[in-house]
Amino acid sequence: MGVLAFFTASASDSDKITSGGLMYARIGRYEVATDRIAEAEEIARKALSFVRKVPGIKAYTHMMGDDGKGMVVAIYENKAAAGAAAPLVQQFWLRFSPVLLAQPRLEEFGAVWALENFT
Repeated sequence: MGVLAFFTASASDSDKITSGGLMYARIGRYEVATDRIAEAEEIARKALSFVRKVPGIKAYTHMMGDDGKGMVVAIYENKAAAGAAAPLVQQFWLRFSPVLLAQPRLEEFGAVWALENFT
């Protein structure tokens, strides 16, 4: 999958889309038992300081539903930065391994579009 330009657009100026550089995204989908959601949330909170130290990461979003299904979205400067972060990504998922029902399902994307600044 080729890397395409990262685009940003504001909601108030939706007809103008500008290129902001090359980006790359990884998504990890996972599931925890519903009786371990609180434990998983605590692990996620503690992982934030770790995520801040990942070189090349530009954005990070972690979400989890009441059913224990969750998703992590990480946006990197480019594919090379995502590749260099792979050992840290493995460490990240090792932190969650005690509460995961199965291995996370990882996906990668070379095209990233974002809407920002909804004010």
